[in-house]
Amino acid sequence: MLSWENPNDNLKTIAQAVNRQGKADKILQATKQKIKQAKDDLSSVVASHPQMLLLYAQGSQEFLMDNTRRGCSSLIKELGFELVSQPQSEETLSKARTPLSLEVIPQLDNADSIILFGYNFSNIKEVKDAQHLAEHQLAELQQEWSKNAIAQSMTASKQGRIYFISAYLCLGLTGSMGTELYLEELQEQLLSSN
Repeated sequence: MLSWENPNDNLKTIAQAVNRQGKADKILQATKQKIKQAKDDLSSVVASHPQMLLLYAQGSQEFLMDNTRRGCSSLIKELGFELVSQPQSEETLSKARTPLSLEVIPQLDNADSIILFGYNFSNIKEVKDAQHLAEHQLAELQQEWSKNAIAQSMTASKQGRIYFISAYLCLGLTGSMGTELYLEELQEQLLSSN
């Protein structure tokens, strides 16, 4: 049985069914190598700004913190970053999907950097093509974050270490291809501001 949560196992299962295990192994090995290279490339960023806050949002009214999202948070951890959680209950909240209001976000100001995974499926029919999907998913969130006094009071905002990534890169595109696209986006944004 295939599982959304285990794209590598899915690839191996499908490869076995069509007698292409060698090809699947090469793809998975290439992905591991790309992650290793990205970890090396980002090592100076991790060393200088190790604390990373991951938030999911459509706008700035409510955020979700979910450090268990396999594709989004696990890759960040694998690259060497430490994930920030709410201080009062780090053990439970680091493993749960937690809604947060904007007013609570300053409690997480120990984050050196913040990645905001944007999603917006309103008026999706108006999106012209796949290239405009990320723009559609991030525009409202970027605009609201930039105009909000609470958001701008965060140390990461003041220091220019807020990154906006479309949530579909790590939630919708699981597996090797999605990992590669997510890595490219992370490297492009994190290295350009360091």
